[in-house]
Amino acid sequence: MRKLLFLSALFFASFQLQAQDSVNLPKIQKQMDSLQKRVDDGNYTRIPKQDFEKILKTSVENEVSDSIKKWIAFLATLIGLVGFLIAAYFKSQINTQVEQSKKLGDITETINNLLAAQTSFVNDSTQIIDKKIKSILSFAWDDIAEAKLRLAKEKAYNGTELIQEIKSFLENKEIEVRTEKRIALIEVLMRCYYQTPDNNEQEKYKNMIQLLRKYETDYELLPETYANAAIALSNSYDQYGIKADRDTCLESCDKSAARHKDYGEPYAIKLEVFMIDHKKAFDDKERAAAIENIKRIFNAIDNNKSKVLCVQIIDRLDRDSNSVPSLKEYNTDLEKMFPANFVEIKERVCSDILSDRNYFNQDWHTKMVEDILQDHLLKSPDLDGNWICNKLIKNGDEINAKDDFELLAINGSGYILTRNKIEEQGLLHFLPYSKITGINFYKMEKDLLIEIIRGIYKQENDQLVICLNYISDKRPEEFLSTKENQFVLAYYTKSV
Repeated sequence: MRKLLFLSALFFASFQLQAQDSVNLPKIQKQMDSLQKRVDDGNYTRIPKQDFEKILKTSVENEVSDSIKKWIAFLATLIGLVGFLIAAYFKSQINTQVEQSKKLGDITETINNLLAAQTSFVNDSTQIIDKKIKSILSFAWDDIAEAKLRLAKEKAYNGTELIQEIKSFLENKEIEVRTEKRIALIEVLMRCYYQTPDNNEQEKYKNMIQLLRKYETDYELLPETYANAAIALSNSYDQYGIKADRDTCLESCDKSAARHKDYGEPYAIKLEVFMIDHKKAFDDKERAAAIENIKRIFNAIDNNKSKVLCVQIIDRLDRDSNSVPSLKEYNTDLEKMFPANFVEIKERVCSDILSDRNYFNQDWHTKMVEDILQDHLLKSPDLDGNWICNKLIKNGDEINAKDDFELLAINGSGYILTRNKIEEQGLLHFLPYSKITGINFYKMEKDLLIEIIRGIYKQENDQLVICLNYISDKRPEEFLSTKENQFVLAYYTKSV
């Protein structure tokens, strides 16, 4: 094998030599010597051809396999690197898209918020502007409503055209007035219905009832409105005897009184309704129930210490008696059945009016007092004249009349009391109670009430006996003066 390699090398060298034209002969000789030395040194081993080829094949396969594996590894690495770069790129692009989408979402949300804010601003502005316009219009309508209220008062709440004008104003849905103005217009319309004469009284009362039922569910109506509706309902009950009208009437009275504790008209209307009950009663049981209800009203009046209550009660009863014949009959019978209660109420009227002339400053207030005093005077003995005190007892001790001279001059409902040349004057109120006759001395100075002295009196032959309580409002119940009650008991003889 060595020889074969040697010969091959020699042949290659000689071929080279021929190719290079003997120029490189020394170099070739040197290479041949180097090859011979390597053969001699054992660097090459003789191997059978078959084994050599097998080894060579295996070596080549291994080299090729390793080379392929390297290339595969290289390509895998390259593909992985390229894939990583591509993935990184797309990831970057995706993140960019996500970020842009997020920014776009934020921008969209901001725009939507701005649009919502703009819409809200427009709506709020529109509402504010509408509210301002309505407010301005409301003031204008309020002025018109006030003018209609004044017009109704000037016309004494009387007139069909006035009724139609106020009714149309109330029913116009395009007109917006403040609630208190609308309530006042409802009250004025109710009063106009009542004050305006109508050939068909029942139609008038029907309109009043319809007015109440139309507005009472939507508004807190005035006590006067309920009272006027109650008047219409009581008249309808008197005319037709319908229990529903009666019940609604009493309910309206309760609502009126609940809204105005000092208001006397609902009490008066209730007294009239219960007198209608008494007249329409089927049997004694129903009449007794009516009487019981009347007593309860008088008790409620007595428990209410308002200074205007009794004035309004008497005013309502007097007006009804003068305008409605059937009610005059009821009220006359009512006073006959309960004389003591009416005396007490009328006494309160006089004392309340006289004690507060700043409040009760109308002419009809003065006339009411005069009428009550005159009415009670007519029901009492004629005591006009001069009366000289001949016996006087104070706090249980008799006083010498000559030391405390008294002269009482009576002229209708007026008096002058002279005591030791000092004059005291005022009004006398004779009170025709059923059990005992009462008397009030209203001590006056220039139409101003100074003091009320309550007492009782009796006339025996030509002698007038008066027992007075100067220290409290309690009226004496007997003609007796003691240290305990501190009453003054005076005996007068009429001067000739």
